[in-house]
Formats: sequence, structure tokens, C-alpha cells
Amino acid sequence: MTSRIRAMLNKLYHAPEYRVLTMGLDASGKTTILYKLKLGEIVSTIPTIGFNVETIVHENSSLTIWDVGGCDKIRPLLRHYFQNTQALIMVIDANDRERLSEASEELWRILCAEELINIPVLIFLNKADLPNSMKSDYVIQKMKLNSIRNRQWYLQACCACAGVGLYEGLTWLVHALKSPHTLEIKESNVSTTETTENDHNENKSLEWLSQIDEDTNEEFLEKFEKHQLSVDAFDHRTLLRIIWVNLTIYGRQKTVKVLFDHCKSYINDMNETLIYFWLQIVHYAFEATKNPTNDFTGFLLMNPQLLNETEVPLSYYKKDTLFSSQARITIVLPDLKQLPNIVPASSASTNRIEEKKIDSTLEPTVDELDDDEFLKQFETNALKSWSHRTHLRMAWLYLIRDGRRAGVNKIFDGIKNFIQNSPIARKTTFHFTMTYFWIQMVDLAIAQSPKQTSFEEYLRLNPHLLNGGLFLEYYKKDTMLNNPIARQEMVLPDIKPLPTLVTGHSKK
Repeated sequence: MTSRIRAMLNKLYHAPEYRVLTMGLDASGKTTILYKLKLGEIVSTIPTIGFNVETIVHENSSLTIWDVGGCDKIRPLLRHYFQNTQALIMVIDANDRERLSEASEELWRILCAEELINIPVLIFLNKADLPNSMKSDYVIQKMKLNSIRNRQWYLQACCACAGVGLYEGLTWLVHALKSPHTLEIKESNVSTTETTENDHNENKSLEWLSQIDEDTNEEFLEKFEKHQLSVDAFDHRTLLRIIWVNLTIYGRQKTVKVLFDHCKSYINDMNETLIYFWLQIVHYAFEATKNPTNDFTGFLLMNPQLLNETEVPLSYYKKDTLFSSQARITIVLPDLKQLPNIVPASSASTNRIEEKKIDSTLEPTVDELDDDEFLKQFETNALKSWSHRTHLRMAWLYLIRDGRRAGVNKIFDGIKNFIQNSPIARKTTFHFTMTYFWIQMVDLAIAQSPKQTSFEEYLRLNPHLLNGGLFLEYYKKDTMLNNPIARQEMVLPDIKPLPTLVTGHSKK
């Protein structure tokens, strides 16, 4: 009752406030539309990593519009913005026929999200002024928009640069938000939030990663073998630690015996196949990854996928096979894909190519290589040294030669290949968020620099890029360096958003 009274008072004395989420593929014009509506002018942009957010007042209503990056590697983050969203804006590039089906798939995927059920959708068909642009009827047919049910939707052709069609679309959206149909749905959805299983698993994994073990490895094993560990507290992390500690101290042979001798005292109706599965997976990770801290917490930080106790085994076994009566009493082989082979680190190291002694007076340094030779050596893992400057040059070359879309993929693939195969990158691990951060900073600097600029001139114009700690202006240190999730996927900045708008060098 109190919330209804507050809503009525707001309606009488204040402009209604709505939260709107803007989505669409990269380069469709989302950010250009946002700032055309906000500032009434065209701004130069580069692809958004993270988000832009602005409040726009229109038709006596306040719209807080969230513009979230549409690059394929960033799109999975969109779900973090679903909560409390009251309307969607989908931006489609009318001149991008090749990716219309991809845009359609993205829209229908979002429409299925439980948090977004029944809310109105405004579809901006941007760049409709171009000669070969797709017409509204064609897009409606190809995207099967007439199949949308139980929500209001509207397609508005527009030109973001000229501002044509933008306010017409926004007017429709405000009216849709104020319509009895939408208000009815909004009222029925108040306070109906629920925690999904994925969120629960994610929170549990983070809890396990931050857990501190107070006993030593030897003390822990002694408790395990004397059956002094708490049965109630015996969880998946405990099993992983038992395997890791035994492998560290005794090796595989004794680990197998200890596991099968003692786990039955802690696990009712123990599944022998599942125990053996985790032994194999942990042993593989143990041999395949570096662990600079040499402790169990460090091992988990390097291998956070091990904490997913449900999905990992089911990627190798069918559910019926894994939990069959036979799998409980004897080891059953996987029926979806083979378990990873274990190659001891010692033997792997002997297979590395022996480093050759090179006379530095005969071969040019990395900085002296021309651009073609530099990329050739990078792609064939032949570079003799690697530094922050080398990283910048590699990203700069791919972005200016291949453009943003193809360049980003080449940077990601190239770095992963280099880390895996180059002898000078043995102690390096791939970091998704850090890689994307530097792509954004290098690309923004390219957009603000004159064309046909050499790399040396580019660095002279953008000396801030040489600061390897630049990311600390946008991310807290723990968020970027001590967060295992940031290594696996894109994590948004927690100090300030990454820059998107392009300004001239004469401007501050």
C-alpha cells in the first residue's frame, strides 16, 4: 500500500522515471543515438567496452538509458543490466545485411530473459538514409517481429547523425511505458526477484576461492586419513584439496589408493567414477598450469573451472551414465568425450626447442624490425623479447590493418597462441580483461591520431599508453589482478568507465 501511495505522489508531482536498456551489435550506432538525444550533436565514438549511461527527459518523463557494448566478447555481460529494466531499445544497422540474422538471434535471446518478460521494445533501424539500406518491411519479415507476443513493440527507421526519427521513436516508447498494459505488468512484477542456480553457483565458487585454509597440508591429510574431518563440511572444495595435496606430496599412485580407501567414510553411496573423474581432471590441471604461490588457493585461482562441480563432469559424461548404478561401484569411461591426457611438466619441458645463442650484432632487435617482419615473428612465436611496448605495437598493427572487428579477434588469438607456444612466455597466463582494456585504449588513441602515422609518432602523440599501470585509473588492483573471473571473461571497471568518445589532441 505504501509503495502505491508513493507512486501516486510521484505521478502527481514528479516526472516519471524509467530505466531503459539499449542493445544491438557493435557499430550499429547505439552510442551515437544516445549522445544525439542527450547533447543534440554528433560525437565521434569507438566501440563501447562496458557501458555509457545518460538521463534524458522527454515527454515529461525521465529516461535513464544504459548503452551497453555490443562486441561479441562483451555481449554476455548484458545480463548484468537486466534487473529493474523497464524498456528495451534495440538498434539495428540498416546497412549491415550480412549480420541481420545475428542481430535477430540476439534480440530473440534477450526477449526470452525472465527479467525482461512483457516490457516494451523500441527497435531503431539506424542508417536508414543510406542508399542500400534495408527497408522496414524487409527487416520486420526477416526478424519475424510479427511473432512477438505479450509485449508492445515498434520499429522506427532513423538516422542517428541527422537525428531523424529518434524523437518519434522515443515518444512511442514513453507512451508505451505509460500505457495501462505496461503499468499492469509492472505492478504484478514488483518484488518478484529470485536467485538463479547460476548465480548461486557463481557465489559459491567465489566463496571457495576466498576461503583461507588454517591448517597445513600435512595436518589436513592426517585429519582426512584419521577420519577427523567434519562429514557435514566435506564439500567439493575439500575433495579437490585432498587430491591436490596428495599429488603434491606423494604423487599419483598413492593419491589413487588414499582417495578410494578413505572417501567412503565421508561420502554416503560414493560414486567411484566421479571420484576418479576429479582425480584425472585435477591431475591434468596440476601438470598443465603454473602455480606461482605453490599453495592450494593459488592452484584454484589458476584453475577456477574446477569449482564447477556439476557442469564439468557433464561435459564428459551423459547424466544417465555418470549416475548409473554401475558408475557408483566401478569406474566407467566417459561417453561424450575423452578425459584429457596427462603429460608431466618435466617431459613437456624437454620437448621445448633449445634456445639458440644469437649474436645481437647480426640480428635486429624487436624494435628495429619493420612492421611486416614484426607481425611475422609474433605469429610464428619467433620474437626474441616481449614487453609492454611490444604488446602495444602488436595491437596497433592489427587494429590499423584489419579494423576493429577482425583486429580484435587476431589480437586475442595471437596472444593466446604466443603464450602457449613461445619459449619467452612460459610464465605468462592469458588475461581476458587486461587484453580487452589495452585494445580499447590503443583503439581510442588510433581514432584520435592522424592517419598514416608511424608507430613511433603514434606513441609520441599518446605517451600515456606507455604507462603499464594505466589500468589502475579504471580498475581497483584486486579487481584486475587478483580476480580469477577477470582472467576468464570481461569484468567491467569499478573506478570509472573506459573512455568511448573521441576527442582531438588539442582538447584536454
